[in-house]
Amino acid sequence: MLRLSQFPGPVQSLIVDPLKAAKKANEEGESPKGELQDNLLCQCKFYRAYQLPCQHIWQFHLINGVITSHDWTRWASIFGDSGFEIYETTTKTYAIKEVHSVIGGPARHMLETREVLDDIKTRFFELDEMTAGFTPEQKDRYLMLWVQNLKKMTGQIKKTTAKDALKQLQEEGLVLTREAIEEVQDWN
Repeated sequence: MLRLSQFPGPVQSLIVDPLKAAKKANEEGESPKGELQDNLLCQCKFYRAYQLPCQHIWQFHLINGVITSHDWTRWASIFGDSGFEIYETTTKTYAIKEVHSVIGGPARHMLETREVLDDIKTRFFELDEMTAGFTPEQKDRYLMLWVQNLKKMTGQIKKTTAKDALKQLQEEGLVLTREAIEEVQDWN
């Protein structure tokens, strides 16, 4: 039984909108898509982002009646202590805390690097979702090729040493202290 009152207001629409989409899809005769796992977990972008029933879970439920009161309790417990703030704080706060925990760390560069890495992970999940219609072998091969290409592109970055970066900075005319140069040379 759906008990929306267990959830903060903004979350209620996050629950109802996929339900409406699932009802419409079922009325139009669409079969449920997505990869549901045990305990009603889905691999779609919506479920990964919000940890709430997505259109795929709703479609499956409307056909098979699989959502139980235990599932609602599990989903509602996410908001028990923090309410809707769980979505507002999950990534940004933790990213900032990690940056500030590094003494003397270059915050802007660390944030930019994290952003690039997050974009790559997001792209992987988008590709994973886009290949939902592939056979398991096709999907595995496609994603394997994507990861291989990613490794090739990042391989050069991993090969670049601190000494290489220091040399490039000096060629660009950046003046470094002797201590900074010695510290960079000790990194390799």
